[in-house]
Amino acid sequence: MLDAFTAAAIEACDELDGVKDDIISYPGRCNFDAASLVGKTITCIEPSSEVVITDKMAELVNGIWGGPSVVRPHPRDPAHWAIANYVLDCG
Repeated sequence: MLDAFTAAAIEACDELDGVKDDIISYPGRCNFDAASLVGKTITCIEPSSEVVITDKMAELVNGIWGGPSVVRPHPRDPAHWAIANYVLDCG
């Protein structure tokens, strides 16, 4: 499923450098928001299924792309483990 978000970001930001090459050369200029895919249905190949993108999925992807916001989270902080408990999978 992460591939769908990546493909959409590349589509939106690839040509910011004037060259269509499937590379985001200027990520700092890319204003793609994963939430733009909320409500869209993607087709997964393995396992074969269709999944509708949710707010939570987009929030997670934006969080991953945004990087850490806490320098050293405490291991007992639930936010520290939140990503481990959410699966971006087609299964």
